[in-house]
Amino acid sequence: MLVKKIIFLIFFTFSFGACLAPQKNYFYKKNVNEYITIEATLMDSSERNSPLNEIKVVPTRFATVKKLEKIEILSKKILIEHEGEKSFLEVTDGNSLLPYDQGIIIKEGTIIVHLGKIKIGNKIILDVPPIDLKNYFKLNVKISDSSEDIYYGNADGYKRNKSKKK
Repeated sequence: MLVKKIIFLIFFTFSFGACLAPQKNYFYKKNVNEYITIEATLMDSSERNSPLNEIKVVPTRFATVKKLEKIEILSKKILIEHEGEKSFLEVTDGNSLLPYDQGIIIKEGTIIVHLGKIKIGNKIILDVPPIDLKNYFKLNVKISDSSEDIYYGNADGYKRNKSKKK
């Protein structure tokens, strides 16, 4: 009987404790206009200082509603500025950049992307000015099969709010 209680307690502790573990996700994002958003993922999204894995141009909700499914970066190479250094990245798949795969390590800090001209659908061509990507942070708690966001926003804003509470 005692063995069953111990097994039950161990099982309950591990399963319940794992369900409430908070998950941190860092990423970069910038809404450029009503048509496009730039998103950047990290190699390890749980580490703020992890290198950038992919920079991608995606449709915003407005564009998705309007059925503008295809976005294409018209330049073959894109200029990226990071902490005073400039690098050129080749465009892959028409709408994404893979800095890490191209041997360029971009970590936390100021990241400015010079995209140039972007084609949206078959009709719209935008000349996009240089874009300063912001580091975002999402903290959520997974409870059983669902999850709830505790914080979603600028990573620097989270640090300021956290330090004010102390």
